[in-house]
Amino acid sequence: MQLQQAPAAILLLVVIGVATAVGASVTDQLANNIGQGTYTQNLSYGAAQNATLGLGEFASFLPIIGLIIAAAIVIGLVVMAFAFSQ
Repeated sequence: MQLQQAPAAILLLVVIGVATAVGASVTDQLANNIGQGTYTQNLSYGAAQNATLGLGEFASFLPIIGLIIAAAIVIGLVVMAFAFSQ
């Protein structure tokens, strides 16, 4: 990864974070609005709750993804520095 690609990668990470937060909020509100009751409502409620938990689990990986992007930028800079040193 080159330094010129860093702003796009950071913006993509921010957009993914915002989309994950909004998605988790929407699925949580959906689960609260469905409530529990009949068998179909229980299935819908469970699906919405599982979606919320899945988005939360995905969001826990965002710092790791950010670290990987930063490491790729640093490694790219080091490689380019050695490539152009000769």
